[in-house]
Amino acid sequence: MQNILIERVSRQELKRELEIIDILIAIVFVALAIISLIYYTPLKAQISTQVETYGFIGLFLISAFMELLPQIFDPIFPMIVLIAEGFNVHLTILITCIGSTVGSIAGFEIGRKYGFKYLVAMFEDSSLMKIENFINKYGKLFMALAALTPLPYFPIVFGAMNVSRKEFFIYGILCRVLGFIFVGYAIHLGFVSMNL
Repeated sequence: MQNILIERVSRQELKRELEIIDILIAIVFVALAIISLIYYTPLKAQISTQVETYGFIGLFLISAFMELLPQIFDPIFPMIVLIAEGFNVHLTILITCIGSTVGSIAGFEIGRKYGFKYLVAMFEDSSLMKIENFINKYGKLFMALAALTPLPYFPIVFGAMNVSRKEFFIYGILCRVLGFIFVGYAIHLGFVSMNL
């Protein structure tokens, strides 16, 4: 009985910590959104300068970071910016794919090692069982859809739910890379056709 009570208390403490982190992240995103609306023109010029300055190194780091941590944004957006700025489309897509793969693998491995305790803290046991059943039943399809579409793509969760490395590579990383290739060349062809 005491172990159950201790587990429940630690679960609640972890859940509170995660809620505080979520609130802080939301505040930062709202503040950034407001600032970007107020200072749109100077920020646009600054972003263009940063893209030209940091280019491929920045793209690699952003792609890896965006895949490592669960987020709303996707590495497709900086890839599109570089393609729109006239960077080499082949190299841009390649670096996005490499950065995304590095971040995905890191997130997946962190999820395998540490992620399950955070899932336990965030969800009730019944909900966690539903998620686990869903991943066991539809995991491959969900990973592929998340990798190819704007659905949230969370390698940490896939790792925490003990998806096999082989399945993650095939249905997560490989599909993700194919999605970047498709979108990158489609955007490039769109810009080329607009300039004709």
